[in-house]
Amino acid sequence: MRNEIDFAMYMEAVALDLRGQPSSKHGNEWRYGTNGSLSIDIKRGTFFNHETNEGGGLLEFIRSEKPGTDAIDYLSAHGHIRPNGNGAAAPDIAYDAASDPFKGVKFKKTNKQFHIVKTWAYADETGAELFEVCRLENGETGDDGKPRKTYRQRHQGHNGEYIDNVKGIRQVPYRLPELIKAILQGKTVFITEGEKCADAVIALGGAATCNAMGAGKFPDALVPFFGGADICILPDNDEPGAQHAALVASKLHGTAKQVRILELPDLPPKGDVADWIAAWGSLAQLYKLAEATPIHAPTSGSAKTSVLPSAIMHSKTLKTKEFQPIKYIVRGYVVEGATILAGRPKVGKSWLALDWGLAVARSGFVFGDVHCKEGEVLYIALEDNERRLQSRIGKLLGYESEWPEKFNYATEWPRANEGGLDAIKAWITSKETPRLVVIDVLEAFRTRARGKDNVYAADYETIKALQVIASELHVAILIVHHLRKAASDGDAQDKISGTLGLTGAADTFLVLDSGPNGVTLEGRGRDIMEINRSVLFNRDTCRWEILGEAADVRRSSERNKILDALRDATEAMTPTMIAAETGMKNANVRFLLGKLVSDREVLKGKRSQYAHNDHPNFLK
Repeated sequence: MRNEIDFAMYMEAVALDLRGQPSSKHGNEWRYGTNGSLSIDIKRGTFFNHETNEGGGLLEFIRSEKPGTDAIDYLSAHGHIRPNGNGAAAPDIAYDAASDPFKGVKFKKTNKQFHIVKTWAYADETGAELFEVCRLENGETGDDGKPRKTYRQRHQGHNGEYIDNVKGIRQVPYRLPELIKAILQGKTVFITEGEKCADAVIALGGAATCNAMGAGKFPDALVPFFGGADICILPDNDEPGAQHAALVASKLHGTAKQVRILELPDLPPKGDVADWIAAWGSLAQLYKLAEATPIHAPTSGSAKTSVLPSAIMHSKTLKTKEFQPIKYIVRGYVVEGATILAGRPKVGKSWLALDWGLAVARSGFVFGDVHCKEGEVLYIALEDNERRLQSRIGKLLGYESEWPEKFNYATEWPRANEGGLDAIKAWITSKETPRLVVIDVLEAFRTRARGKDNVYAADYETIKALQVIASELHVAILIVHHLRKAASDGDAQDKISGTLGLTGAADTFLVLDSGPNGVTLEGRGRDIMEINRSVLFNRDTCRWEILGEAADVRRSSERNKILDALRDATEAMTPTMIAAETGMKNANVRFLLGKLVSDREVLKGKRSQYAHNDHPNFLK
């Protein structure tokens, strides 16, 4: 955590230090590079590099310009901030595990420094620590008569040092191993608003858990852990506590076996279960109160009044809100989120997916000139064995070159609802630079539908779960799938096998399909432009190549048909004669003949008669 310091104010000076005078200025925006590819907003203190598609604030800018440099050290060394003085900031990357990483942190409403007084570890199913929640105090007393406090999260980096955030770290419920055991034993699980309260219930011999980050935060990723559980929520005695309890109940409804919200009696304002236990409580009393509490059945009305107010924002706030730049895995085709790649059997969709995966793992190129930024790849090949996978990679990369270590693969994987989703999430969070997961194919991974009425729900559930994982962890998940047997000639989306639940939950869909004019790659998504390109599978390299926009290639093909017909003719031809000879529509023939005459590739005579340049005598 760093002090209350406005880093944006230093952007102009740092930009001049690192880049010199800009190529151009437009108000607060400075541009660098021949084509202005680097954009810096000196007022907001942000930058964006259009070549690398990366951006961020001042600290990210320093790191991008000076790889391996500690941004705070740079600011200090160049006199922008004063170390150990007013306006100094704590290191923003890594901290000495033996020291207090939050030492010297100042927050609004106080000038006194906060220090860690308590930490709570969050662990995975095996007990391995994922991150910590830290309670910080500064010795002052708040308006409620309790110590003034704040909370922050941190995790250990690969060198053992603490990093003051949980970006990219898997989110789990507090005391997960004990939670799993309690659910299997059929115990009532109490969900509290914080770790202190959960520990107080556990100290009595009960089962309890909570989420990190406090009231109003209960990530969707936590919900599956409570499947089949008997849940009793213990809210704090205030409005945020009531809203948080309603939020948790609404999210667990339909996943947990049953949910209750127990408002403890005789709690003081802002009191919690730890206060109740300290004053009067025992585990037996807690169980008795829980059993007497009716099962929660959220209605649309109660959900709206208790949950929505804390989630509603206004556009003024949205206008200045900053987001991470969208991460393009294969520029123009695959972006972070869930992408469906569908194609006919044996058309070559697995070759395309494999080529993309290898390119990402080795910072390579696809389609000749599309560069892929390097990152970890997981290729789940559910229709291949190791022998076939080795053969395919050998054809793509050869056996003389090094095969990338960042290309991970598996030929067996559990289905989505049988641990497959959790296994993907665990792999992503275990890697430093995860970028792409490929599931080949969906049919061997998807949740099995429970009867015909649930097919749409099963389709949507599987893709939506993958989409949530991809979005939360900022990776791309590419899902290889099939087309309908009797594929439509209309919208590409209608060609994809299954219900609309698949494409409705996905961020992007791509269709690789063959037709009378060759093979096309067509698709659209929330963060990519609509595409429709003619492609060709090069059997020598086993790679796909882009021929051009499908409409242009198709038009070029039709032009050649007309030219061939006129070249082989024994007399001048009319548009109707050419249409009959080529099988083309008369309107298309007339349109293209005008283009060909204009381009001086075809001769036009009287009465709409046409001849090839090789046969000018046909028009005499």
